[in-house]
Amino acid sequence: MGSGARANPYYLMHICPPRVSGKCDQETAGLTLETRHSTKGGQKLDLQHEVITIVGQVLNLGKRSLAFGTDTQLLGSVPELDSMAVATLITALEEHFGFVVDDDEIDGATFATIGSLVDFVRGKQAA
Repeated sequence: MGSGARANPYYLMHICPPRVSGKCDQETAGLTLETRHSTKGGQKLDLQHEVITIVGQVLNLGKRSLAFGTDTQLLGSVPELDSMAVATLITALEEHFGFVVDDDEIDGATFATIGSLVDFVRGKQAA
């Protein structure tokens, strides 16, 4: 791992599920632990990577989520993101980040882009 980064067991268990070999790679999780800890932008980018990884896993996007960035359109652009997937994604975010989302806190704008979803998660963490 780069520049003194330490492995976070929670991250390994929830974001980077082990393959049969017990190792995590880009095909499995969409990100490697090395990538997560060595990117520029610190915590803001780490949160974005975590959200993208969760979106990719919940929607079973495979390698497609590797190309996702802040401006990536979600609702209406990713066919897998239907109403049931939105509910599943909310639950996954709640469980991973340890917050609760009330029905009146979300609307279509929350799921417009990766950036809007990351901003929502950041706001929930700050609350």
